[in-house]
Amino acid sequence: MLILAAAIQRFRDFYDVGLTFLDEERRAKTLRYCYEDDRLHSLCAGLLLHKYVGHTPCQIGSFGKPYCQGGPCFSISHAGDYTIVAIHDKQVGVDIEPLRNFEPNVAKAICQEPELNWLYEDEPDLRFYQIWTRKESIMKACGHGLVLPAASFSVLPLEAERLWLDDTSYGIQTIAFRKHIISAAVKDGKADFTLIETLPDDLLGTSFPAGKS
Repeated sequence: MLILAAAIQRFRDFYDVGLTFLDEERRAKTLRYCYEDDRLHSLCAGLLLHKYVGHTPCQIGSFGKPYCQGGPCFSISHAGDYTIVAIHDKQVGVDIEPLRNFEPNVAKAICQEPELNWLYEDEPDLRFYQIWTRKESIMKACGHGLVLPAASFSVLPLEAERLWLDDTSYGIQTIAFRKHIISAAVKDGKADFTLIETLPDDLLGTSFPAGKS
């Protein structure tokens, strides 16, 4: 699995040029956001897809997950300073969250009792986001997204490289990355991934689209 990461603030000075690389749908979506960081996240997602997937995600699954017919499987996540895209030949889910103080009420809502006990044993902020991103990645990989209740399944032990949801196995991996936590899951596959941090020149190159300068 390949995970591409883009630090959104590095793309602030390239925003107008970056828009010219996006397809019409992604460009319109990006421009609709009110806040600059949201626009940058959307821009970076579009640039990563343009560069590494090469297809417009023109179709939406029944649970809202975008996909491109005939292209590789991919999953998008953005939070904090980064937008990331995971690419695999099997159904994949990825999630990123910045490390920060967690909300105990949220933990109670998404965790099973053994997960809560483990969370409070040590470094609860870190452990909460390890649990959260693992759940999100599996929810995305199975295709159900937030329709699947987060508390309906466990993502422990943390060292597990494979978890089961109903009768389906999911390879899973969780890492710390620049004060963020990233988890990725693959349906019926291994989640070993290579993470590459991309720069504006990687996604925009030195030449502009035809007719742009």
